[in-house]
Amino acid sequence: MILQTLPPAGNPIITQLSSAAPETELNWPGYNLQWLQSGTAALAFALLHKKAAFKHIEQPEVIVPAYCCPDLLSAAQFAGYVPVVVDINPNDPSYNLEALEKAVNANTLAVIVINFMGIKERLAQLIDVVAPFSQVSMIEDNAQWFPVTPSEAQFEGDYVCFSFGRGKAVSLLGGGLVALKESLPQHTVAVNKAQVNTKKWLLKANIINRLSNPFVYNLLTKLSFLNIGATRFHELFELSGFPFESLQVLNANLHAYQQRASEAEPILDDALAQLNVLQPINSQRRGRLLRYPVLCESAEQRNALYEALISYGASKMYTTALPQVQGVQPAMWQGDGHYEHARHFAQCFLTLPVHAGVTEKHARAMAKIIAQHS
Repeated sequence: MILQTLPPAGNPIITQLSSAAPETELNWPGYNLQWLQSGTAALAFALLHKKAAFKHIEQPEVIVPAYCCPDLLSAAQFAGYVPVVVDINPNDPSYNLEALEKAVNANTLAVIVINFMGIKERLAQLIDVVAPFSQVSMIEDNAQWFPVTPSEAQFEGDYVCFSFGRGKAVSLLGGGLVALKESLPQHTVAVNKAQVNTKKWLLKANIINRLSNPFVYNLLTKLSFLNIGATRFHELFELSGFPFESLQVLNANLHAYQQRASEAEPILDDALAQLNVLQPINSQRRGRLLRYPVLCESAEQRNALYEALISYGASKMYTTALPQVQGVQPAMWQGDGHYEHARHFAQCFLTLPVHAGVTEKHARAMAKIIAQHS
């Protein structure tokens, strides 16, 4: 009987509140920072800010990849955009450049560019593709990544978004950030005042930390009605400020993230060298990983590996292309509907945990199981 299950993601949350007024240590030259209640809200803010300069476009469009979190649709819907879904590359979560070129047009105001688990998009190539349409902005979505060193914080997008939600690189149970280029036109986007409930936040953070214990998390996975890890569409209803409690602990959690070394990543690199067909995993596009991404040759191989590693935190992530995610309706998006690469990716993809709770012993046990399926 399995008594322990590693969570797929989630570094421990440092809950010691600072008595001083919260001041973040983030300083990114050339960018102004706007703090919001979530990463989805940060994306929506960026889209609304962009839209304010192009009021003559009645139906602005934003391009999103066919394999991604449905929160991108939530942000687009809130901001009054038509999301245009574009396929990805074979064995690579980045945009298919030919499909992107066909999708961009005079109504396109933005392309959301995803840093996938710590694997960057080819932003320079995307900029070249959309160059004929000068109104298009690049919105970098870094919800699944955060820079470890100042040298990594070299952004190219007009807008750069981050999330501090549960299971993120720097987790504060909530909060989002959008960095806006200083050169952008100045526009006001209405943001409601942040709600403050320090006791509730502390209680929730301590509960989440306890639930990350492998014994406790194993019990949670047995409760099927919780639908742990299920992907579905959630509507965004408002923009509000960054939770005050999260700001009080942000610096401490940033320091912990920056100083944390991953024991699991090099072990999994060796173990998956022959099995993983994810093209950019060993490229210069790779940074620190939120989860270890694994792309198998077939759905059968993925499913077998998943079942063998489920107690070690294996996750299938998004199991369908974006248009098929639960809660996504046909009226919510546009596109040519030809998402073969995204569908194949969804059927063959899984992730393995590399968070602070994954020890060298865990990683070597995973490697042994992987060897049996290679």
